[in-house]
Amino acid sequence: KLLRERARQEELNELLVEAIKSGDLPRLEYTPRRLPMGDNDLLVSLNDIHYGANVDNHWNTYNSDVCREMMRRYLDQIIQIAETHGSENCIVWSNGDAISGNIHQSIAVTNKENVIDQIKGVSELIAEFVAELSSHFSKVVFASVAGNHSRLTPNKDNALLSERLDDLIEWYLAARLQNFQNVEVGKEN
Repeated sequence: KLLRERARQEELNELLVEAIKSGDLPRLEYTPRRLPMGDNDLLVSLNDIHYGANVDNHWNTYNSDVCREMMRRYLDQIIQIAETHGSENCIVWSNGDAISGNIHQSIAVTNKENVIDQIKGVSELIAEFVAELSSHFSKVVFASVAGNHSRLTPNKDNALLSERLDDLIEWYLAARLQNFQNVEVGKEN
């Protein structure tokens, strides 16, 4: 069972590496800044992003482009709050369901992108988000909790806890932001 788990994780990692290599990613710039010491930190929650979902009905319109715009507005609000309160550090906490996933047929039919593209898209979106935060805080810490939309099997009783697609997002961020001296990914429990 352990070997099968390990083989699946390695296969997913290889798929993601190949997907990253085939893409044309913009360069993320790290510019160290001397920031005044503050007496407070910000806890920033990223939850239920559902990247890849495509909804257009009477009540709501949501897709990857809308998601990107919402993240931009959220980032602006975070920076404004940090400046108002003189916040020193930022903890970005991803609370699950970063992707829409394929756990149920009703969800799968609303997806605009396949799961690999969802992982690539949300990983890059969060990398850009954290990269921008790094220029406004002394330290940015990213931690995540896996959600149910990142499981590989619809039946939660058959799903392995250690086999969640959210782990690939954290792995991607660690690689993508490795040169950002004030960013820590996945080091906090």
